[in-house]
Amino acid sequence: MNSASTQRQVVPDLSKHAAARIRQRGITERDVNLIRAVGESVEDGVLMTNRAIDLQVQALRREMIRLERLRGIALIECDNKIITVYRADKKRMHRLLCGESSQR
Repeated sequence: MNSASTQRQVVPDLSKHAAARIRQRGITERDVNLIRAVGESVEDGVLMTNRAIDLQVQALRREMIRLERLRGIALIECDNKIITVYRADKKRMHRLLCGESSQR
């Protein structure tokens, strides 16, 4: 058996049996990739346990909180260098989204 990291990096070939079961059970390729990335390694493969799902849900919640905190933040770059970072008000957001120069 391959190690979990090697196993998850390489997309395995599907046996005819596995392809049929995946179709029958409504599992998508994205589902398979998610199971392999998040699930717990077991002797014969990967298992989506409650613990694995709970850990991933917690991580996603933390990421959602970070995203909400960053709503409206503008990061201004020039020549691959960050010039400034600020919380844009509606007027500045409109200017940035419409491509208007902030200089008059």
